[in-house]
Amino acid sequence: MIITKKHGRPPIRLIARFARAGHPVPLRVRRTIGEVQTVASGEGSGGPAMGLIPNPQFKTTEAKLAPGDFLLFFTDGVVEMENKAGSDFGIEGLRQSIRSNLDQPIESLLEAIIGDVYKVADSTVLTDDACLVAAEL
Repeated sequence: MIITKKHGRPPIRLIARFARAGHPVPLRVRRTIGEVQTVASGEGSGGPAMGLIPNPQFKTTEAKLAPGDFLLFFTDGVVEMENKAGSDFGIEGLRQSIRSNLDQPIESLLEAIIGDVYKVADSTVLTDDACLVAAEL
C-alpha cells in the first residue's frame, strides 16, 4: 500500500493506493463521523491469489483518506465464520463490531473484532484463516 499526501490547503487529504490478491474489498473507517464503508473498487480489482499463476496482473484501487481514518484489510475467514445455525459473521457483523469499538485504540479494536468473531463461532478455534490488517493515519 502506498499513501501520498495531496498538496493543497487544509483539510489534508491522503490517497491510499493498494492492490488485492484475492481478498475481500477493504473497509474505510472514518472515526470522526463513525462511518464504515466498503472501499469502492472497479471490476476485476481483486486479482488472483498470490502464487497461483505466473506473472499475475494486479489492478490498483485508490481510497481517499482524512486524518483519523483507517483502512481495514481482512481475509474471508473473518466474515465467513459461521455459528452453529449456519449464519455467518458477515460484512455487517464486521461493520457493527468496528462501530461498537471506535473509541478504542486500533490494537484493541482489532482484538475486539476477533473476540466478536469468536463469539459468533462459539469457539476460539477457527476453521479458516482470519487475518486483520489496519492502516491508520
